[in-house]
Amino acid sequence: MWRCGLSAYSVLTHEEIVDLLEDLYFKSINTTVDQYRAFLEAVRTDSLVVPNCDLDSGNVTKAAEYSLTDDTHATLLAQLSERKFDRTSPELRDNILQFIPIPRLQSRRRKTRFTGKAC
Repeated sequence: MWRCGLSAYSVLTHEEIVDLLEDLYFKSINTTVDQYRAFLEAVRTDSLVVPNCDLDSGNVTKAAEYSLTDDTHATLLAQLSERKFDRTSPELRDNILQFIPIPRLQSRRRKTRFTGKAC
């Protein structure tokens, strides 16, 4: 019989490991279904708040972390710019600026040194 040691004090058989993993799997599915029901109820009552975060890490989304997110933002910006941003809400504008931080524009004045010579 194959045995797997999880620690110095416990050894589980293959069947026990399968049972344990199966139990964890079903608990995970049940938790997901419960959360989905809670989300549906929040939608029904118009109280759903979806955080703007990376669902893998839980961190705030930002540029250059995930290429699909970057591509989606690029597509969105292209579509918005075609319409000269005329339908861009303040919330969407803030979201885009949060995702793609744009450094403050520096002065565009040319700093040239006059040498007294003609061009």
